[in-house]
Amino acid sequence: MVYRKTKIDGWFELQRTICPICGKSGGCMIHKDGNKVACIRERSEIQFGKNSCQSWLHQLKNGAKVNVSENVAQTKSRKKFPVHILHGFFSKLVSDTTTTISPKHKLHLNGERQISDNTITNRQYRSFPQQPRVTAKNVLGQFEERLTDHNLTMGIPGFYMNNEGWTINGQSGILIPYRNEYNFITGFQIRVDELKNFVETDQINYPNLKAYVKKQPNFVQIQINGQNYWEGELAQGKKETIVDENGEILGTVKLAKGQRYYWLSSPNKKYGTAAGDPVPIHVAIPSNQLKKWNMAIEEDLKNPNIDSYSTLRKADSVWLTEGALKADIAIDRIVEAFSNVIEEVGDTMLATPGINSWRSLLPMLKNMGVKRVNLAYDMDAIENESVNQYFHDMVKEFKMQGYEVYVAAWSLKNGKGIDDCLLNNYLPQLRKL
Repeated sequence: MVYRKTKIDGWFELQRTICPICGKSGGCMIHKDGNKVACIRERSEIQFGKNSCQSWLHQLKNGAKVNVSENVAQTKSRKKFPVHILHGFFSKLVSDTTTTISPKHKLHLNGERQISDNTITNRQYRSFPQQPRVTAKNVLGQFEERLTDHNLTMGIPGFYMNNEGWTINGQSGILIPYRNEYNFITGFQIRVDELKNFVETDQINYPNLKAYVKKQPNFVQIQINGQNYWEGELAQGKKETIVDENGEILGTVKLAKGQRYYWLSSPNKKYGTAAGDPVPIHVAIPSNQLKKWNMAIEEDLKNPNIDSYSTLRKADSVWLTEGALKADIAIDRIVEAFSNVIEEVGDTMLATPGINSWRSLLPMLKNMGVKRVNLAYDMDAIENESVNQYFHDMVKEFKMQGYEVYVAAWSLKNGKGIDDCLLNNYLPQLRKL
């Protein structure tokens, strides 16, 4: 699929086709008229989409042909249920016997991530079910029939209906819960076992060119006008220009590395639901506190008045990073490494999917009563020019809103992320900005 329908009417995300502005795939959007692009990496004078993910509007001089009917699934996705209802379904998902952590995944968490069995239990990490249809039936229970009502406008991210009934969209990997400030599970990411490469093409300029990975990891088939043109092995990361016998350029292809983390999500599938809108934000607290928090939210759920819930996590100081698993690992190490000043630096870490969605943190910070933020983003990412600009925008906004802002810094040789740094027994340095 080249275009993915978004919640913004008339706008489609460029998937596996490069953005004509930044030259990268994923995240950027094009308008159905083909005359403008909202790019998340290259700036312009017009900002577009300020609420959750920043982007900038660019006009295309010669325009582009956007064939929506051929490239976009026409199935309408549902909106997410309210968070307290989602939590009910997701709690059943993690408690179902079909999603218990597999020996392979347990070995990874115990070994490379240095996570104890007790912590795995408290954090409720699970394995993606081997029989998604069976798991879906167990989770939905008597609600399964009600979800098939085509008039229902709300759904559960990851769940959808196929010819055999309700099932779950995803692939083999570790299910990582995302919890909000009330300890509701609002979504999951899947740390997939197998990285699946894909081919980026320039379909904005060459709409007749299509390319696929026919066999992982790098055996590629290229088609021109629907006809097989070439197939063979491609080197990863190298852009190749496709020319005909007369030297005319037919397009460009590049074998790109697949993602490690995917949302549990089912957009554009029958009765399916996307993970975003809003994007989940994870609140990580020390594992030894989480067990009590889990018990508290289950007790609160017995009360039909959700406004009286007692589980809101208040915190004067929080740490900010990206990725729930990273945050979970880091916060357990932070309470040990900063034990003498933990009340000052904080024992709560918030994680967004990426630094470009930092604005989605603002309502949560206010709700939690935060006064100080410690920025703990990957050291190598901060050196990236586009990421660095997000970082500066974030710092500027936080200061303008009255937060004390500190940055956690460490040598890249001691680890890419703050979790790596702490697992390698190095202490990040906190500097006030």
